[in-house]
Order: sequence, then structure tokens, then C-alpha cells
Amino acid sequence: MKLPFDLKDIKPGEFSYLTRRKLKNAEDRETGEIFFWKRKRETQFW
Repeated sequence: MKLPFDLKDIKPGEFSYLTRRKLKNAEDRETGEIFFWKRKRETQFW
């Protein structure tokens, strides 16, 4: 997956969180990944 921003351009303290989770199938092989992020200035809706 390509993020909508370049990781090299991130300034310290810009994000509340930025994490990646690897997805595995029944045979325990990696099949993909999911990224979660929230910039500090964004409002979060649930």
C-alpha cells in the first residue's frame, strides 16, 4: 500500500499515531498490510 504522504517528510510530533499491521492468511503467510494514522490537527469521528 502506498501512503498519501512520504514518510521522509514527517516532522517529529506531527502525528498522534502512525502504525502498520501485517495481515496473514490461514497458512500464516503475509497477504497484505493496513496502515492507521491520525495527524494531530485532524478531528477524529467514530
